[in-house]
Amino acid sequence: MRSESGAWSEKRLGRMHVQGVLNAGGAVAQRDPDGEKKDGEKKDVEKKYGEKKDAEKKDGEKKDEQKDGEKKDGEKKDDKKDGEKKDDKEDGEKKDDKKDGEKKDDKKDEKVEEGEERKGNGNGADDDENRVRAGVCVGIHGIHTKKASNVKVLADLSDCGAGVKELVADLSNNTSPLATCAQKVENDADCGHVFQMEHGKNAPDGSHRIVCSCLKGAGACPKRTSKTTCAYTLVPPVCSNATGIELHSQDSLFKVKVVYPTQFGVGCTNAKNLGANFSGGLQACADAVANNPECGTTFQMHRQTSNCTCLKPKATCDYQDSTEICQYQVVPQIMPGNAAHASGT
Repeated sequence: MRSESGAWSEKRLGRMHVQGVLNAGGAVAQRDPDGEKKDGEKKDVEKKYGEKKDAEKKDGEKKDEQKDGEKKDGEKKDDKKDGEKKDDKEDGEKKDDKKDGEKKDDKKDEKVEEGEERKGNGNGADDDENRVRAGVCVGIHGIHTKKASNVKVLADLSDCGAGVKELVADLSNNTSPLATCAQKVENDADCGHVFQMEHGKNAPDGSHRIVCSCLKGAGACPKRTSKTTCAYTLVPPVCSNATGIELHSQDSLFKVKVVYPTQFGVGCTNAKNLGANFSGGLQACADAVANNPECGTTFQMHRQTSNCTCLKPKATCDYQDSTEICQYQVVPQIMPGNAAHASGT
């Protein structure tokens, strides 16, 4: 049997144990709130960090999407440019095809015109209807005369009226009727630069003829409508050949020297116009200059109109290049001491 002191001791020990447990529990209770708080803060930080990571990830995805969009836009633009290049290439090919087609058409037209010209350029064997339809002018093909004049068509299906001089009655059997007619015109002093060839005029025996005629003097061709005639003109070189030209003035002998295709400046008051009535060409113009006391040694002549102009003695003019006028000089050939007049002194 325990004593009361033993029982009390046990109770006391029991209370102490319980108190110890309670104290222990209290200590635990005091530690947990701080830990939980720290754990919570840690979790909050981790949560915020995770949210930041998620935000950065989303931003990265958005940027990637934006880059993908820009890349697709660039690809679309490249596709558009490629399409435009293809369209341009196709347009260029179409234009080239069109040009090729036009060139072929031009060649066809040239062949047709050439065929028609051949039909109309016979020596009298073709009928008048074909001549009228195709024209009657003969191809010039570089024809030039002995004085180096070229032949140019003035007007097809036209004549120069009643003021013409017949030079050859029939050239139908001539192998080069135009060249022959042009030379006849140059050789005839009554002819100017304009002439005509009439095709199909009836001969007394009923055959066709080619008649060569020139327009007398320096008159203008009226270009009357004609179904059988073509009008031509001789186009002299800008500078005529002065070789062999001799001039006589005051018992002295002079020659002509070619200067250059130039002319007196427009408005020069020191130039004297001698007119255009010089069907004899350079020789006639030079003679007029050498025997005119108002002329010095320099003069010029228009290759088409034969207009002759001289420079007054001891005078000057401005000069300019020309495609129609050539200037010349009268120079002493014999007895230079008597050439004072022609030299302008």
